[in-house]
Amino acid sequence: MRKKFLSASKRAMALASALFILTATGCSFRSADSDESQTPDSSLTTESTAETSASADNTEASAKDITLTTFHFSSKVDGVERATGQYTDITFSEDIKQKYPKLVETVDEMTSEWKTDISNGVGEYASWYDPEYNDGMDFNDDMGVDIVRFDERMFTILAAYYSYAGGAHPNHYTNIFNIDPVTGETYELKDILKNPNEFPATIRAWLKKTYPETLEEIDSFYFEESDIFEDKLNDGTYDFSVDDAGLHILFSPYEVASYATGYIGVDFSYEEYPDLVQDAFKMNEHVDMESRIDQVEGGTADVEAKAIESEDYSNEYSSILIENPTWDYYFNDSCKKDTDRHYLTLTQTKENVTDWLDTDQWATAHGITVAQPNYSDESYNYEPYNPVEYNYMYNSLCVSSASDYSIVADYDLSSLCNGPDQKEGKTSDYTEYIRYAKIVDDILYVEISHWGYASEEPDNAYIVAIDMNTGEVIFRSQPLVANGFNFLVVDDTIICGYGFTSEPDFIYLLDRYDGSVKEKIPVKSAPYQFELVDDTLYVATYNTEYEFKVIR
Repeated sequence: MRKKFLSASKRAMALASALFILTATGCSFRSADSDESQTPDSSLTTESTAETSASADNTEASAKDITLTTFHFSSKVDGVERATGQYTDITFSEDIKQKYPKLVETVDEMTSEWKTDISNGVGEYASWYDPEYNDGMDFNDDMGVDIVRFDERMFTILAAYYSYAGGAHPNHYTNIFNIDPVTGETYELKDILKNPNEFPATIRAWLKKTYPETLEEIDSFYFEESDIFEDKLNDGTYDFSVDDAGLHILFSPYEVASYATGYIGVDFSYEEYPDLVQDAFKMNEHVDMESRIDQVEGGTADVEAKAIESEDYSNEYSSILIENPTWDYYFNDSCKKDTDRHYLTLTQTKENVTDWLDTDQWATAHGITVAQPNYSDESYNYEPYNPVEYNYMYNSLCVSSASDYSIVADYDLSSLCNGPDQKEGKTSDYTEYIRYAKIVDDILYVEISHWGYASEEPDNAYIVAIDMNTGEVIFRSQPLVANGFNFLVVDDTIICGYGFTSEPDFIYLLDRYDGSVKEKIPVKSAPYQFELVDDTLYVATYNTEYEFKVIR
């Protein structure tokens, strides 16, 4: 996917398109096949129309129930604008304020947070701007809202966020807030369903029928032991709306699948799913919200270009920066180990194909623990930290003793994950992060990948070996060999695997001293998890469980 920088008008359209996904009744959207992986086109915009206007302080009275006012921010460095942003303020008529004071209080708190967040974001983005590297780029932090439902049962806000600060692609996502107008409390999805416990199976069946490849990617993307649809229900993290057509679920990019998948919309009509939503929350007829809303322009405020101090993840001990020698295959000759190699080979003994392999059940059946941060072995605790872009994309690693939790080493792997490398000064086009790590004989082996297609970033999915005594990189394997939940180091062999939706899937056997590929074994889908018990290697992929006899 090529980089794309949007003008202010196109950013407004991107925001508007995200709003359009759910305001268009019954319209679902999936952009996996789109080159831009953004949002569907729409004529709806967050800019004010010629017929509506307001003063900068929004003192002009509105005759309608709700006024949406777009306020702007600008941040300059040496007199040159380096970042812009906007947020939407929501205000109510006096009648609504008197009828629903709790609603007004809740919404006022939300809009105050939006104002603070966007203002801080614009100032921080401006402080990051480097004219040498970012010339011509449009740094921005925008959000806009629409009101898609307002009755005595539910007030629904659809908030779309769009930001860019020099990465490989913009970040954009949508949150939907469903508020009880009387109490001011926010509904979760399980609050409005008739049978919440049945919903994870229902949405899984819908996706399997409608977008089977998307479901495969969602299951590949999720790292926890339990089902993602069940966890989101329990955590209250579904973005949803209920209108006269039915229940609509919206997943943003990176929420449940890779960025390239884009937005995923799931629609449950009342006709096909009459018993899904409680009757009290259903809408019996369509309501024209536009007739109740004024959209107006506010003023522009200048904000100081200032970096926001981030949380200190280092726990007050010094981290060791590991340089990235190159994105190509690399071997450090000074680390050469003269030894007879004892490579293992694998003979397949079992292949059990299913529609979807429940990794948790598979692990339980074999007495295996599914690998996920944070994890431990007999000697060490491994704690990835310092997330980049999203809170699971860690690029630093703290290693402590399993016996007394004393710090053994703390590594800053940001350059290994995303560059720049020492050979060309190149950075990764998509965010890469630590997937798994393992120490064997004072060598730290780390699996690093992004979670998306190889076409988006072919320089990813590596095993990197680091000499813990010197801090030197021993090797960086060729790319596209490792993006599973874990890998194994057995004798002189690293067992790892690579695969992704619609891409070839293989188990790879690497030389653990130089990272070279010794063998690759085709499998039916992406290898997730490896576990060795005696001389039996258990392998879980998306839809197949394998067993191999290990020949040493």
